[in-house]
Amino acid sequence: MARNRNGEVYVVCNYNPAGNFLGSFTENVLPPGGMSPTKKVRPDPRALYANEQAWQQEALLIHNEYRRKHRVPDLRLSAELTAAAKAWANTLLSTNKLIPQSSSPYGENIYSMQCSDPKLIVPAREVVSKWYSEKKDHKYGTEPKILNTCHFTQIVWKNTTELGIAMAKRDGTCVVVACYHPRGNIVGQFTENVLKPAKIH
Repeated sequence: MARNRNGEVYVVCNYNPAGNFLGSFTENVLPPGGMSPTKKVRPDPRALYANEQAWQQEALLIHNEYRRKHRVPDLRLSAELTAAAKAWANTLLSTNKLIPQSSSPYGENIYSMQCSDPKLIVPAREVVSKWYSEKKDHKYGTEPKILNTCHFTQIVWKNTTELGIAMAKRDGTCVVVACYHPRGNIVGQFTENVLKPAKIH
């Protein structure tokens, strides 16, 4: 765990052997008291994209889908932020580390998974939904005492207007980095920037 000069806290967990291999979730993630199935599950063909730009556009749409639930404006895709995200994703792969870029002026979300198929791309929805799933632990209307939902809060941060997102793959590892501007997760500004989702009547 580390805290930067802005008071933001970063926590990173590493696991060995690595999990989250596409095509092996069913036999490794069991219900309580469940038994491992005998049938192998093939990777979802929908995980294949025409190119990285199509994947980035889908990631943007999913970000905005979630932001609309919280009544905040859509993000727009930034080439500058996407280049920064790509550069940091490549750096993380080359150093075999998953750490935020301490000198970056942007907000940042990071995702990593192992995949045995070099042609398969992790679905954009899987990445963004994983970050957004922290919503269940967030308490609205107050400044958090523990910054344990920062992936979620950055996605829906009201004052953020731009997104850059990119992936890098090597030797069965896929790293995704998203950059946000203006950055979110600023201590003292959570109440005004992280809004409750709108009620569905």
